[in-house]
Amino acid sequence: MVKDVRKGTIATLLGDVEYCRRYYFDKKTAGYVYLLDEALGMGRRRISPGLAVVAAIQAVIGPSYRAARDSLKRFYGHQVVSHESIRQLILRLGEFVEEEETRKREEPDGKRQVPVLFVEVDGYWVSMQKEKDREVRMMVSDEGWKPRTPGSDEYELVNKSHYLETDMQREDFWDKASRHLYSMYDIDEKTLVIINGDRAKWIRKGVEYFPKAIYQVDRYHLKRELRDLLRDTQHLENGLGAVDRSDVDGLTEVLKRVRREVREPVRHTKINELLAAIREMPEAFRDYRVRLEEMGYDTRGMRGMGATESNVNKFSMRLKKRGQSWSLEGLNAMIHSMVKYFEDKLDRYAEHVSRVHNLLSEEKVAQTTEEIASKVTTDIYEAKRGGVPLLNVGTSRSGGLSKVLRRLVLPDPAIT
Repeated sequence: MVKDVRKGTIATLLGDVEYCRRYYFDKKTAGYVYLLDEALGMGRRRISPGLAVVAAIQAVIGPSYRAARDSLKRFYGHQVVSHESIRQLILRLGEFVEEEETRKREEPDGKRQVPVLFVEVDGYWVSMQKEKDREVRMMVSDEGWKPRTPGSDEYELVNKSHYLETDMQREDFWDKASRHLYSMYDIDEKTLVIINGDRAKWIRKGVEYFPKAIYQVDRYHLKRELRDLLRDTQHLENGLGAVDRSDVDGLTEVLKRVRREVREPVRHTKINELLAAIREMPEAFRDYRVRLEEMGYDTRGMRGMGATESNVNKFSMRLKKRGQSWSLEGLNAMIHSMVKYFEDKLDRYAEHVSRVHNLLSEEKVAQTTEEIASKVTTDIYEAKRGGVPLLNVGTSRSGGLSKVLRRLVLPDPAIT
């Protein structure tokens, strides 16, 4: 039974859209409903999928949910979405990605074959709200390098993928991380997996999860450690040079000389620890390319490893360096959202999650929206036409919005 006709508003990328819908009394439930809202699945929070994409990106690249809200407010001239709505969007997106990743890990069946798979691992600590700080452990995998543009001296990683873990059961990291790789790749005894990381035992343990794998001590961490141990001595340059030449004996000799010269107990102890590590795994202190050449591999095009440090900085800037404290649910959701952002997939996931939350298939949403738009523009007024200047503004000037808007013109809803 129709009781009234009331106005509603949905926030979209191009501003608020006002529409009218009938207010019904449901005799079966003795309640009042808006059938149009239910058909579109908008509920109380009327946000278009396009706006959900922009809100998710602002939440990931910004310092906080409130900052994302304020960024959108400055863009539109008024508040279009609350910080809590943005937080709820990220939480749902995180749940969706976690469920997808869990399904992939349960029955890993990767098809892609590569001769060499590069894997880099590191960890960092974040502040939690109601418990002790947690270590986030991150794995970045890729298939090598390619020029960023034809003829460019800058390079980018090929098919880069991230896996991050916050589980306190540390023994599970490589079990899950390796299954993440097996869900993408057909890894057998012909596939060489190169694991790069600092000297932490949990990182070195990764070689046990693949038929053929080698471990390399990360050159960035090693050189940083040497700059500390060899500071204020005449041996620093020789030590760093030995690392560049993969001269393990030369590095050992430099450390022994400095050990004889220094009088600081703490530095003396650290030098002994590094020497013990070199004795335990001398091959890990040699550049992986030198080792591969000795194994008969063609190393042309291979570059030094060290992507994790820059990736750690990208994640830790949002997760820890701005004073945030997290709930476990919020931390996992933001991590999953950031992974999809850096894999250039966040827009598709945010749009997909927005539609799934509305309990409608994408085909139904598209059909329903098209029908309503057609009726409104036909019966009421001719829709205005015009360009969107922001489409042609650079990524930096637009804060990433121009790239998003261009994709939304021809959306690709596929989730890969």
